[in-house]
Amino acid sequence: MNSEITVYETFVESTQKFPNQKIIFPDEKKEFTYTTFLKFVDDIAESITAMGAKYDDHLAIYGLNCSLWLGTLYACSKLGVVAVPVISRLSNTEILHVLNTAECKYLFDFCAIKKEYDIRTKYLEMVVTLGDFAPYDKAINFDTFFASKAKADKVHYNRLYSIQFTSGTTSASKGAMEKQDGIQKTSYAFNNALMLNSDDIFLLQLPLYYCYGNVLIATTFHKFGASLVVPQKITVDVCVELVAKYHCTVTGGVPELLYGMATSEMVKTLDVSSLKKIVFGGSFCPERHAIKITKSFNTDLLTVAYGLTEGATLTCVADLHDKTMTMNQRINSIGKAIDCVETRVVDIATGNVIGDDEQGELQVKSDVIMMGYYKDKENTDKAITADGWLHTGDLVARSSDGLYHMRGRCKDIIIRNGENISAAQIENRLISFKAVKNAQVIGVSDDNLGETIAAVVILKDDSVLPDINEINQFLYTEIAKFKTPEFYIKVTSYPLNASGKILKRSLREMAEKNRSKLQKGVWNIFE
Repeated sequence: MNSEITVYETFVESTQKFPNQKIIFPDEKKEFTYTTFLKFVDDIAESITAMGAKYDDHLAIYGLNCSLWLGTLYACSKLGVVAVPVISRLSNTEILHVLNTAECKYLFDFCAIKKEYDIRTKYLEMVVTLGDFAPYDKAINFDTFFASKAKADKVHYNRLYSIQFTSGTTSASKGAMEKQDGIQKTSYAFNNALMLNSDDIFLLQLPLYYCYGNVLIATTFHKFGASLVVPQKITVDVCVELVAKYHCTVTGGVPELLYGMATSEMVKTLDVSSLKKIVFGGSFCPERHAIKITKSFNTDLLTVAYGLTEGATLTCVADLHDKTMTMNQRINSIGKAIDCVETRVVDIATGNVIGDDEQGELQVKSDVIMMGYYKDKENTDKAITADGWLHTGDLVARSSDGLYHMRGRCKDIIIRNGENISAAQIENRLISFKAVKNAQVIGVSDDNLGETIAAVVILKDDSVLPDINEINQFLYTEIAKFKTPEFYIKVTSYPLNASGKILKRSLREMAEKNRSKLQKGVWNIFE
């Protein structure tokens, strides 16, 4: 792949090869061919140019999935303008954090930021909005925006493609600078691993503001000639309906949504037999859920991908081309490292590289990883070693067959009386218990042991409290007794960030706040 070809130019090449393949936006009732979508992108680029944006300016994209969202992303690539995706569920303070941190000159508001918000920054020069002008100093609507056109003299390559903000589950979100060549390499590896081809219709059931959506799926699907269906409303029932309506053959997303689709009553009444290739990522998928997904959709082509924003969104994938890998290996691992990255596993205590079947931090070295956090040398230096290794913060073990197995987050290690205990190991076993819907395991302070273990649990039936001794006996069959939770806390939901990820720090704060009230052997309820 040419290292200085833009995402826009890649789409131009795809349009020449597959002019009539479709990009569909069901909520807008719009169906583009590659050819007509390219014309749409060029129109957006000309209006961005007329607005005054130029090479290396930063343009924030805020809103739900729509044709303007994807079209603007490609138009920015053509002009060398840096795209800054903004999660649509952020608070006023969080939006300002993104706009100020990334020094955004322009903002496209596709879903109308609340009029009571105050979106004023020293960098913002113009807002184009579908909604009210109230939150802004200077704004125009999209009709006015499209009324002005100025030809872009040529395609401008900018290696800095986008600034993607991290989820902020452990600290304030940071702006990872993504390389244009890097995200194309990882996106290509992802879609190639799915054996994508021109017969495929890919249902994108992810927000475009999330890097999983705008990088892995939206960047190079067209190189394989696949059609793309981009819903704005992303729910279980909507996704099942779209599979049936458009005969989607491929989809990918978070395990919770895929499992919801598999257990939906609509699966029994609608024809979803077209869906054969399914990839999950973003969080752990219990084996029993994965098996249910395969049975509901009558396919053995269920696979997994792993990555992080700082690593251009993909590090490992279970490639469907690899016939040596069984479905059991695919769903119980995070796959193998992709060709364009080096990986190693490092002991978190000593920093030494360790061998197969030993647990340590996964580190990545590659030309595809981020250029750093935007104007944040301190955090960049913490994230990337002097010799170029990116800390993923994820605990893994590599087996002799080259597969990586997730063991949890480094920050989720509980140190009890000097023993390192993986929260993920306990969570995975707890989720298998018949009465448990979900479980998050945290460390709480202990005067004698340093930390002890608490399980924060959502039950399948909130009105029936299972016997804790029975749960512990169930755990003992697979994990050591010293890893058994000392406290059980019942909740009905977990605190989430704007990306939908569980905020473990908030669970720890809740437990510490009620530390003196925690009792052993009973269900603790603080809601």
